[in-house]
Amino acid sequence: MNLSQIVTSIGLGSIIFNFTLPLPANAELSQWTLGIEREHSPGSYSTHWGSIEGWQLWSIELDDGRVCDAIKTASGVQQPVPVYKGIYEESQTFLSLKQIEDLPLLLSLISTDGDPSLAKEYRISGERFFRDYDVKSTNWTDFDGQTLEVHLAGRGRGNAGSEWFDETIAFDMTGVSRAKAWVQACMRDPTAP
Repeated sequence: MNLSQIVTSIGLGSIIFNFTLPLPANAELSQWTLGIEREHSPGSYSTHWGSIEGWQLWSIELDDGRVCDAIKTASGVQQPVPVYKGIYEESQTFLSLKQIEDLPLLLSLISTDGDPSLAKEYRISGERFFRDYDVKSTNWTDFDGQTLEVHLAGRGRGNAGSEWFDETIAFDMTGVSRAKAWVQACMRDPTAP
């Protein structure tokens, strides 16, 4: 049975997933065999299931539960991989569409900058003004097929975090609805997504 047969066999009805290798394929991600669980750090097991329109699909098993996650980077940026207990290699800023056990599905902006004063806001490409980033009240699937511009500003880069930065990163939100459906299906069936 191939991966697409496994995914469609969990009762998603007319939803058809097209699994492809990610582009660009970095050395880290290319070391993962699709559909095969791997212990990437002691007590943390992850499976890379492929991608849906650039959203990388992961299931992560920990001693305290299961996490299903879809990761999206900006175009042309290296894909992160799990490194420890559901934490991804953070070589860049990325979006994480994640569900953890019985908690609500969340779309999080994961930034390499750990400064709590980091300002986060977003807008749809073409809008004049940014909106405050509110992970709980925004229906992210409304942006499917559009470009989401995320604005980040604060301190945290360079020597001892003293360097000021101000940047806008664009994310292609195409496939976010299908990625959401995959994450929810992954959480319903603990044996395979």
